[in-house]
Amino acid sequence: MYSFTTETPLAAPGGPAGIHAGVVHAIGRRIVRGELAPGEILPEQGELSRQLGVSRTVVREATKVLATKGLVESRSKRGTVVLNRASWRLLDPDVLAWLTEAGPDPDFLRSVFEVRRIIEPAAARLAAERASPSELAAIEQALEGMATADGAAAYLAADVQYHEILVAATHNDHLVQLVAAFGPAFQAGLRAATRTVRAWPEYAVSGLTHHREVLDAVTAHDGERAARGMEWLVDQSLDERISGAEPGE
Repeated sequence: MYSFTTETPLAAPGGPAGIHAGVVHAIGRRIVRGELAPGEILPEQGELSRQLGVSRTVVREATKVLATKGLVESRSKRGTVVLNRASWRLLDPDVLAWLTEAGPDPDFLRSVFEVRRIIEPAAARLAAERASPSELAAIEQALEGMATADGAAAYLAADVQYHEILVAATHNDHLVQLVAAFGPAFQAGLRAATRTVRAWPEYAVSGLTHHREVLDAVTAHDGERAARGMEWLVDQSLDERISGAEPGE
């Protein structure tokens, strides 16, 4: 049975809430990293509380939180069982953070960009039909932010804003909410992948060119060209980021 040792103190500013969060992170990280394999049984609550130096109540509540994230499940006569990846709530912010904190995973990035390829060309097509002058100006402003960014973090913030405004310009509430739900995964994928970019200025110039092409098509109300441009943009981003995230690179 796995034995827990904390790498950092579980206590955090704010009292019990910080300790509770610390237990959730201590166990969740180990599951996502593969240190706890699917099917493995967590120590019983008394033993786990002893190992982590917290109360049984904190352990019990933390286990409930992990269950809502799809990482564990309490089973009669067996205890708390670690679940496989197919059960994880991959859009959960904590799960996303644990997935990306150790470095980009090519399979994770690929799945994120495959969803983008399904959604964003259609969004660009609708935006070309429906975007208002103020929305076009806001997308232009986001593009300018990308152009003037002095590093990957600033570029990423402007890039995310560009895509968010483009989706909002579809004026489709269901699509906007769908992308909002997927947004943390999208941003996590971009953050992880951006860290792998080695030739930063060249990457930024290439990205600006393709984002400009999409915006020009949207401004011209050319839905098909906007969709093709966005599809190409997502494909190129996937190729560049996956190649940068391959193990051993």
